[in-house]
Order: sequence, then structure tokens, then C-alpha cells
Amino acid sequence: MNKKKILMIAGPALPILIIGGAIAFSTHFFTRPMLLSVSIGGQAQAQTADPVSTPHADPLPTPEFGSGILIDLGSKVVNLADPGGYRFLKVGIVLELQPTDPAYYSLKPADQAKAEQQIRDDMANRQAIISDAVISCLSDKTFVDIFSLAGKEKLKAALLADLNKRLPTSATVVRIYFTDFVIN
Repeated sequence: MNKKKILMIAGPALPILIIGGAIAFSTHFFTRPMLLSVSIGGQAQAQTADPVSTPHADPLPTPEFGSGILIDLGSKVVNLADPGGYRFLKVGIVLELQPTDPAYYSLKPADQAKAEQQIRDDMANRQAIISDAVISCLSDKTFVDIFSLAGKEKLKAALLADLNKRLPTSATVVRIYFTDFVIN
């Protein structure tokens, strides 16, 4: 085969391969969340990607992932705020709670279990408030808002902030886990 035939065959495919490679490269390396810490005029402070805010002056220990009190909210189905209202979201949600009373951490295991059960009962009594917060937050979003990983993380942050405003101070929602996430 001569060089002209090779160029005629490979020429049109080359831009497609270059663009496809660029898209694959950028989506693989640039869709991961980054945590940057900047300190001006002082010592750098260590930051965590998952801070816990509490109303107490003494900071509470941040629990390991999944070691807090887990409350399964089940699945919620809501219409998204897209024009026409034809898209919906089905999402399974689990809340991870942390007791806000510093005395909890010095209790014996049996007493910690009683305190955890009290928090679970308290959350069960506030199920309507929790459901309202979740549905309000989810139904305000569009497909474009939540289809990416960054969008899902923003959604979790918005849910976390709203739930912590509405719920009692006996426990703080420290993490939200999506166990199911389907957009149609």
C-alpha cells in the first residue's frame, strides 16, 4: 500500500481518535474531587474532607466511615425539576449520625447502646420531618444538577445541612450514603 492510500484511510479517523482520547483522559483525571488547603500568614491547618460541625466548644471525634449510628431511610422517588416534569429520581438513603453529647464517649458499651437506641427512637419520631427535608431537597434538583459525581456530592452536602438544621441536637448527621441512585 502506498502512503496516499494510508493517509486517505487513516486521515479521517485520526481526529476522532484524538478527541476520544482527550475526552477519556479528562473524564478519568478531572472528575475526582480534590481537597486543597491554603494558609496565609500562619501555620497550615490539617483539614479533613468530611468535617463534623457541632454546637459544642470541644470538637467531637469524627467517626470512621460507617461506625456511627446508621439510619436507613429506604428509597425515595421524586420528580426532578426538569422542564416538563418527565424525569424522576429514585434514591436509597442511609444517614450516619454522631451523638453530640461528649459524655456519650465515656459511657460503658451497654449505656452507649441505650443512648443509641434513644437517638434511633428520636429519629423514628421525626420521620415526617426527615422525609419532608429529603423530598424538598431532591425535587428541587434537575438532571444536570445531579448526574455527575460532583453533583451527587453537592446534593449530599445540601441534604446534610438541611437535615442538621431541622433535627434535634442530640445527634448530628455526619454523612449521607446513597445506596441506590436511578434517574429516568
